[in-house]
Amino acid sequence: METVEPPVALTIAGSDCSAGAGLQADLKAFSACGVYGVTAVSALVVEAPGTVQRVEPQMPGVVAEQVRLLSETFPIAAAKTGLLASAKVVKAVQRALTTTAFPVVVDPVAVASTGDSMVGPGFAEALREFITARANLVTPNRAEAEQFLDRSISSSKEATSAADELAQILGCPVLLKGGHFEGEECVDFLAEGNRVEAI
Repeated sequence: METVEPPVALTIAGSDCSAGAGLQADLKAFSACGVYGVTAVSALVVEAPGTVQRVEPQMPGVVAEQVRLLSETFPIAAAKTGLLASAKVVKAVQRALTTTAFPVVVDPVAVASTGDSMVGPGFAEALREFITARANLVTPNRAEAEQFLDRSISSSKEATSAADELAQILGCPVLLKGGHFEGEECVDFLAEGNRVEAI
């Protein structure tokens, strides 16, 4: 019987020392789905539940080297980005992915759940350029979507229109995550083409 290797996914994200987010959480999710995960560390984050003490972006060249080496060595089926932390890291990742063909999911992490900013100057502009050039799906939460649109989103009706508007602005499908909205049930909003679906 032929042995079937698990699919490989790349996460380009920050390292959360408490393992509740970042590449540690990605690896747990990948493993639970039967996926082998490889990692490019984009930032070191000193945090624990309820507190972020420090965010240290890694050297852009080192981040890019990780991405290039992993892309050349493993049969990567898909990649996702998490906290990229600085405009220089975003640009380095974009360049490193130029010659790759696998789909890329961008989680536009900018603010911790504590409300602390985790990114530097020029980040938003660099991230938008990266998304336009390379993203196949963008997965903002409520706060991140509000930053993109520069307005508040306070209801599921507003979330539906926000997801649709973001998809038009960014030029790719958007999954607006519903975990930060009120209500007993968590509903996400997927905008693709001219359609928004609550899932």
